Amino acid sequence: MKKTGSLKFTITFALDRECLIMHPDEGFELGLMRVTHHVRLCRNLDLESYLKGMEGDVEFVKLQLHNDCPRETIQVGRTLHHLLGKPEKAIALFDGQRLFLHTVS
Repeated sequence: MKKTGSLKFTITFALDRECLIMHPDEGFELGLMRVTHHVRLCRNLDLESYLKGMEGDVEFVKLQLHNDCPRETIQVGRTLHHLLGKPEKAIALFDGQRLFLHTVS
């Protein structure tokens, strides 16, 4: 299981529900090397459940790595941000297929 440091959410109105963007440095921390990755974003569950292999509600999203995204930031659209519970910060965890954004303060 790979994880990032704390990431600040930025809402980008141009993004749709199926897309999120982060800087390539954070992608590297997750073991991601290509520009675009199709992953299962797990939501509506706690960290312990995710670590046990549960998925909760799944969103199939396109995770894109862009240099123009500020470091330590994750960009999402308004709808996806709302579905995630409108967090301000999160740590991204990735097991190679499933992505989980663990809310932190």
